[in-house]
Amino acid sequence: MKPPLPRTSRGFTLMELLTAILIIGVLVSLAAPALNNAIRKARSAACQSNLRQLGLATRLFTQESNGYMPDIGWWAQEILPYAGPEKPYRDIFWCPAATRAECPVIAGRTLSVYRNNQLIPLGYGINANFPSNNGQYAYGNYGTRVPERRMNNIPNPSKVVLYLDQAGGYANLFYNTQDRFSTRHAPSSDPNRMGLNAVFVDGHVESLSMTYDTAARSPWRSMFDATW
Repeated sequence: MKPPLPRTSRGFTLMELLTAILIIGVLVSLAAPALNNAIRKARSAACQSNLRQLGLATRLFTQESNGYMPDIGWWAQEILPYAGPEKPYRDIFWCPAATRAECPVIAGRTLSVYRNNQLIPLGYGINANFPSNNGQYAYGNYGTRVPERRMNNIPNPSKVVLYLDQAGGYANLFYNTQDRFSTRHAPSSDPNRMGLNAVFVDGHVESLSMTYDTAARSPWRSMFDATW
């Protein structure tokens, strides 16, 4: 008498496979918003850390330059020696939420720092209302002489933006709200709300949010223009 053949396990039917795939798809779709939100928050936190380091590097620069602010046209080059070791400073000048794909679009107008035979693109802008070191003209106010500014003499340093997210245009500086500052840190709960990170003269960092309205730029002006 021949021994009975072992039973083979029953395979999945096509319907069962399709059901399993559908369930996995639903779970992924439910988890995706939370995952994207976590990634967005992590990038925003890294961006704020970059800005905080830029603010610290600027303060170190002023301590060795008799208190004077870096030149608005060469600020990155001037604070570069104070930005730490080579690898970190490559990163702190570029917001992690920005994509490198932005660069070719604005390559002809975006300032890059040249260091060790390489260009380091900038993703942040300095408040161009700070006079340059020669103390003659403020950016955008040609013909109007202004005194040199020392960091410790700036009134209300906790309310004056030093650096912020920037994209497009002259990405190394901003002097009014019509510059292309970047609102890449938008809350996921409301796609119409725009957000950007900024470091202030006193060194603290904030995540600013606003409703994007192309017809209402002027009310933002007081937020970004330094008036002393």
